[in-house]
Amino acid sequence: MAWWKQRLQGFDFVPVSVCDGKAVYRVDFLRPDKDGKQAREWKELWKVAPDQDYAPSVAQAGSFMPELFGYPGLPVPSQQFAATLERAPKEGPADTLLLTARAAGNLPPNAFGRSRYWIDPQHSYITLQFAHDELHGPAPDADGALRTESYVMERLEQTPSGIWYPTIVRRKNCVSVGAGGKLDTDMVTRFYLDFEAKLPDRLFDAAERER
Repeated sequence: MAWWKQRLQGFDFVPVSVCDGKAVYRVDFLRPDKDGKQAREWKELWKVAPDQDYAPSVAQAGSFMPELFGYPGLPVPSQQFAATLERAPKEGPADTLLLTARAAGNLPPNAFGRSRYWIDPQHSYITLQFAHDELHGPAPDADGALRTESYVMERLEQTPSGIWYPTIVRRKNCVSVGAGGKLDTDMVTRFYLDFEAKLPDRLFDAAERER
């Protein structure tokens, strides 16, 4: 943690977009004037839906947010998926509820047909494990593989307000480029949250940038 705090002193943080809870905005830099300075203006991209937990334009940032692992956006209710709930599932983490969402119709070629979420009602309803499969339907692909994306919350901690969040997340059976695309590699993400950290106002100051 001390090493990371020291490293952060050398980075400048630049937001891609901002949200006030009602809409998402992005800054546009206008054509420079004769002195080379650029005016800027914030443009509204879209209104935030009630169930929208992060901006799609920065979806890659989700891999750095523990809440999007522990509390992923569920695909139901939806016209595209039908949901079932098992109160005592026979597989997965103990003492969880299993929510299964299965495609009710045709999906795009690269969409998973089934998603399962093992939810822990004893720990602020955090999702302890979720998996997406049936990429090309319930049968194996031509090469005999069943494509699966699986995430497991291996360790939990609690925020000062009592909300549980994952500190270790294991993504199972990742595609390993070095192994010729075989599903044989796990990827582990560790989260360290500092609830005592101060956010100085200067982080939000407007700054000139090079053209």
